[in-house]
Amino acid sequence: MEDPHISDNITISEEELGSATLSTTNQKLATMLLHARGYVVLRNAVPKDLIQKIRTEFTDIYQDCEESRDTKSTAAQTSRRKKATFWEKKARMRICPRLEAPLNDSSILANPFVTPILSELLGQRFYCRYVSSDTCKNGSILQAPHRDIEFYRTRKSYGYIVNVAIMDCGLHNGPIEVWPGGSHLWKGDLFKKYRMEPNVQDGANPLIENFAKNFVSTKVALTAGDILIRDPGMWHRGTPNPCDEPRTMLTIGYYRRGYFYPYNDPYCNVDKAIFETLDPCGQKLFEYCFRPTSVLYWRLQTQLAFTALEQWPILGAPLRWCVRMIWRVRLSRLFAPSHV
Repeated sequence: MEDPHISDNITISEEELGSATLSTTNQKLATMLLHARGYVVLRNAVPKDLIQKIRTEFTDIYQDCEESRDTKSTAAQTSRRKKATFWEKKARMRICPRLEAPLNDSSILANPFVTPILSELLGQRFYCRYVSSDTCKNGSILQAPHRDIEFYRTRKSYGYIVNVAIMDCGLHNGPIEVWPGGSHLWKGDLFKKYRMEPNVQDGANPLIENFAKNFVSTKVALTAGDILIRDPGMWHRGTPNPCDEPRTMLTIGYYRRGYFYPYNDPYCNVDKAIFETLDPCGQKLFEYCFRPTSVLYWRLQTQLAFTALEQWPILGAPLRWCVRMIWRVRLSRLFAPSHV
């Protein structure tokens, strides 16, 4: 079945490709669809020759990860040759490559059709937290519907995720299923009151599963070179891939400058040497990683230091215990019976 919203997706014209600029009409339409529906697809947004180069490179990175992988571990590992950070859970592999050519191309990191849309909704100074892959292998499960971010406390989205299809990601090989039309704007008060937490990905979540059945979902089919922009608050899930070939799309997280997204380590993608090779648009997205005058820089350093302390053999155990106790207290207060 084709995406029922196919008519609402935007196919970039030859004229737009030539100018590397969306028409005013298409930019407004894309922005409004992303804001109101929670996602939009830009078709033919990345040149085919670049997509082929990236797919060739990523195939090599994936093979390196497979050859380097400790199959008994679901923790983050580093591949031997390409130094990519990766982990796998239930036949879904997340790979964070180093941003070397061709993965550092501005058509990927700061796509000229995507950037104006993000600037309109996030402000000019949004940043990139990670570049990774969503690699769905044979044997993957049907995930529970979930969000990729906390419930919003304001009417503004905190960020957007850009998926770049480096191969055909269709209905045959594990497409992403989404619940469009406002799920990203749902507030968390009643969900928390009724203990319905849409944050379980690879396990059972029957309350959310049954609730989601009351709303229309759609499976988004992408062809190589298409870009899906989606709100991380929009309910979605990965579907099984029955094919022998892994289904891979790039997954890039962009966030509002005033919001600190706590997951993923941007230094898996860039070190100082790689940062210096990026063009100005790419450097703008990662400058917070290397600029001590940035508040985000210090929040990142604090988070990484705390994470490192948790891994210490002696100090780590009591620290992890304290974190668990803090969360138990927070949850007990959150789910305390209401007397109102």
